[in-house]
Parts: sequence; C-alpha cells; structure tokens
Amino acid sequence: MKKFVAFVFLGAVVLVGSWVVTAASRQEVLPLGSAAPSFAFATARGQATFRHSRRGRTLLILFHSQCAHCTYEFDTLDPQLDRLAGTELVLLTMEDSLNMAAIESRWPRLARSEQVTWGTVDRDVFAYHFGTVMTPALFLFDATGKLAGKWLGETKLELLLEPGHMGNGTGCATPQAATCGAEQPVLPTRRTITQHQ
Repeated sequence: MKKFVAFVFLGAVVLVGSWVVTAASRQEVLPLGSAAPSFAFATARGQATFRHSRRGRTLLILFHSQCAHCTYEFDTLDPQLDRLAGTELVLLTMEDSLNMAAIESRWPRLARSEQVTWGTVDRDVFAYHFGTVMTPALFLFDATGKLAGKWLGETKLELLLEPGHMGNGTGCATPQAATCGAEQPVLPTRRTITQHQ
C-alpha cells in the first residue's frame, strides 16, 4: 500500500511539474508593445472590425453580464466617462446576446456615448488574439496602436488615466482567483444583440 501511495504522489508531482514548465515556457500571446490586432465582432449596427483609434487611446474591455467585477468596472466608468476624453472604448462580451436596454438602464452614459462601442465576439477569436477569456480583461492601446497596458480583474480608473503607464496586470497577480476575474464558460456561437426599443 505504501508503494502505491508513493507512486501516486510521484505521478502527481511529475504532472504538476510538467504543467508548470509548460506554462512558464509558453510564449505570451499579446505582450506589451504589440500592435493592436484586427478582428471582427458584432454590434447593434452589424459587423465591425476592431481597430485602434488614430485620434487617441483605445481601451478594450472583455466583460460578462454576470461578472460582479465587470459591473464594478462599468459602475466606476459610467459616471466618470469624461475623465477618459480622448480614449475610445470597445466593450465586448462573448455572451450569446447583448441586452442594450438593460445596459442603458444601468450605465446610461456608456450606452449613449459616441466614444463607446458595445459588441459580442466569438470566444475562440478573442482567445486567439488576446490569450485570455477571463473577465474583466482590459487592454489599453496608445494612439500608435501599440499595447500600452493590460490588466486582468478589477482595475482602478487611475491606472488607466496615467499617461504612459505600462500596465502589466500586477493588480491581479493570481487571475484564477475569484477576486481577480472569472474564466468564462464556452458559450454558443450564435451572436445577437438586442436593441433598445
């Protein structure tokens, strides 16, 4: 019996060690300084292509409507949207649909602002370009289209406002923890957006 337990323990150590080595050697999908990726997503007006703003910064946020950390981000951003003047916001979800009436009810400034685009994106497409499907995930691109900062989990608005700040996600050192964001489940691929009537 002792030999069996020792064998199982050794096997577990080998598996964990292999996972750690693989994770450490995996190349980062979108390191700081990378060019903004181009990919398609759906909006209330139809298909759109993600491109960084040439007039200023672009902040992309991946969110989920049931994510408490995402609602914290939007609750913080909505009343202070004017502090992000010169920054275009692209707010994307991997959910099957996006209820704009509910969004407008809770975050009226974010819902109505010309500087904000809401949409849905395919999970695999987002993971391919950004290497994560955790929410909230924030990616800040400068006016040249280079990735200037990225954060997983709740992020203070002050970090986004710092000029030249190179966010590295240290505010969420353990992204799997419930306090830092949530891995989102695989969702159906059909994408629709419910418009406000």
